[in-house]
Amino acid sequence: MSFRALVVDPRGGPVDYTWSFCPVESNNACADYEQRRAAAGADDGPALDLMRAIAQSGTAVPKNEAEPPPPLSWWATRAVWPYAVPELTIAAPEQLWHYHFATSFLGMGLGAWPAATLQVAGADDTVTAEKRVVLGVRDLRRFVEFWGAALPYRVCPDGMTPAEVPGCLNIKNMPQNRNPVFAAVKVAEGKNATEPVWTEVEIGQPGDVAGLAYLQAGASIRVLPEFTAESYQPYQVVKGDLVNGTLFTEDRVEELSVSWFTTAGKTAEDLTWPKFTKSLDTSYTAPEEPPAATDGRVTIFMVARDQRGGESVMSLELIVRP
Repeated sequence: MSFRALVVDPRGGPVDYTWSFCPVESNNACADYEQRRAAAGADDGPALDLMRAIAQSGTAVPKNEAEPPPPLSWWATRAVWPYAVPELTIAAPEQLWHYHFATSFLGMGLGAWPAATLQVAGADDTVTAEKRVVLGVRDLRRFVEFWGAALPYRVCPDGMTPAEVPGCLNIKNMPQNRNPVFAAVKVAEGKNATEPVWTEVEIGQPGDVAGLAYLQAGASIRVLPEFTAESYQPYQVVKGDLVNGTLFTEDRVEELSVSWFTTAGKTAEDLTWPKFTKSLDTSYTAPEEPPAATDGRVTIFMVARDQRGGESVMSLELIVRP
């Protein structure tokens, strides 16, 4: 498992960060760890303690200070640079999976919620963020031998279906979940979402920034992120029918959403998700005056999520003219 964070502070200067990991499902930022640990089985406790002891601390500066970009590139100057906070990578031992499988709802391994916590301290304030992740054995077929008779249901043998083996679950081999990949960023003039004329914006060599786009102070544009076909991964879930007391599998395809953040001006939505907003695009309205501190530059951050833990970040650099 890997956790990463988008850390931005327009004031600049170094920040101190500390990552930690909560291996149990907690609603109190792991303050109840000892209680949860005491309720765990004797074989699970040591593994939980090892995971709880994981920590990663250091001092970070904006990315352009950590690794200066080429001076002639258009992305060498931005309204704001994210901080070079390294990601937290954790190799989950089999015992952690066993613990969550045994303590999940009805012992079905349908998912648990461990979390990573990131604390960032700036010059005069401290911010704490928590990222909970579904630790579910979605690729159950790989774990049939490991759990064997402990599984509360029977997995269909390779190449066979419930029609051939009554009562079995047709669980497929599933690929590892991967982060969404931005394929393009497009803009169109005006707020109108009806038949916009899209223009693709260049994605810079770092792969996480698009630009440059220009607009007048107080004017509006629409912004549309697009993703590769591979970003929409298929997956499978195990569901229960409470009426007849049976389990069944359901094939799904990931739904991507985008959270929007900006250094100046305003986006029409904070979150675009086709199941709620019909599309991934939104409108952006520039401030009435170009931001003087950044020579008119504005950064829009787009954080894409696949609802299964996958996440990617893209920024769009704008220049607001008087």
